[in-house]
Amino acid sequence: MSPRRRLLHYFRRYRRQLLLGALCVVGSAGFSLLKPLIIGNAVDTLAKAVTRGTLVRYALLLVGAAAIEGAFLYAQRWIIIGASRRIEYDMRNDFYAHLQALPLSYYQDQRTGDLMSRITNDLASVRMLVGPAVMYTGSALLVVGGAFVMMLRIDRLMALAALFAVPVVATLVKIFGEQIHVRSKDVQDNFGELSARVQENLAGVRVVRAFTQEHNELESFKRANRDYVDYNRALIRLTATFYPSLHAMIGLIFVVIFFLGSRRIVAGTMTIGAFVAFQFLLGRMVWPLIALGWVINLFQRGMASMQRLHEVWVVEPDAGAHEGQPLEGPIEGNLEVRDLTFGYTAAGRSVLRDVNLSVRRGETIGYVGDTGNAGAGNYHLHFEITVTDDPKRWYGGQPLNPYPLLTGKR
Repeated sequence: MSPRRRLLHYFRRYRRQLLLGALCVVGSAGFSLLKPLIIGNAVDTLAKAVTRGTLVRYALLLVGAAAIEGAFLYAQRWIIIGASRRIEYDMRNDFYAHLQALPLSYYQDQRTGDLMSRITNDLASVRMLVGPAVMYTGSALLVVGGAFVMMLRIDRLMALAALFAVPVVATLVKIFGEQIHVRSKDVQDNFGELSARVQENLAGVRVVRAFTQEHNELESFKRANRDYVDYNRALIRLTATFYPSLHAMIGLIFVVIFFLGSRRIVAGTMTIGAFVAFQFLLGRMVWPLIALGWVINLFQRGMASMQRLHEVWVVEPDAGAHEGQPLEGPIEGNLEVRDLTFGYTAAGRSVLRDVNLSVRRGETIGYVGDTGNAGAGNYHLHFEITVTDDPKRWYGGQPLNPYPLLTGKR
């Protein structure tokens, strides 16, 4: 299952809530576009005669449209953002359950801090994609499309000139969006590396202090932290170029529209109210395009994080992870192992080969492997401790020697 299909799988779980939220998005977009028309009609009407009744009527219309738009905005955020939180909850539970089912060999090559970063920071980025990014994308498309249709009804040439902003913005989004995706994934990967380093140092703080490695570990952390800051600054530089470029292009569009509208007003082919309504509609169309840059950033960050989660989800779980029943009550009896061969990874070198042993109740068997450099041989340490009622410990009927026996051959 690809990252996109996995996201759609979670979307389907809450399709009713998301559909209701989409209806609220349509309602808020519709009343948002209604306000410029009210303002344009008010300007033309008041240009003829200013009366108290006219002022009150248009004021009530504006307040009513704004209130209804606000109610739809509240509802869409409450429904869609709420659904995104529930999706995040389900994804986190599923991801944690998958981690529990993975074979032990998988964890030999993974860092705990990086896995913690994926289940916390990356899932938060995916939630921003599922909630705000989807909500604002739908709102932007509706507002831009509706505003353009209304602008066409006012003046076709000016509407087509304003439409020039769309391919410009689309080109900028494509160029910058790909780079934002790559750098966002670099940031997330580096954050996982930084989290892993912190977790390992905290878990092994006794070892670090025992070998007086505090200074070295601090310097190592500073380098990792500096790398994380550098990756973030590279992403910030990219977005800092993206947004001003959008604003510059949009500012040029406003200048062109102002020039064309002024000529039409002077020629008498357009009323002042129509020009004001057109300018407000242009603003309604333009600002979602600017917000689209922020949405693209959320989308790229979310997909980069979803890719990191997918890297763990594609690992096949252990077939026997959920088999068997938990033992109840005390465990009694002897333990026998026959022909045991064990390696930390399936393709790696075996650290135990053909081990056979029998452990009776009250006995402890210990195997210690490869300490120091014993030359080219395959020496392994083997010691057996039998626990008796005597406070002393014995080995093979003799007092336990502090140096275990060496077994094996060159």
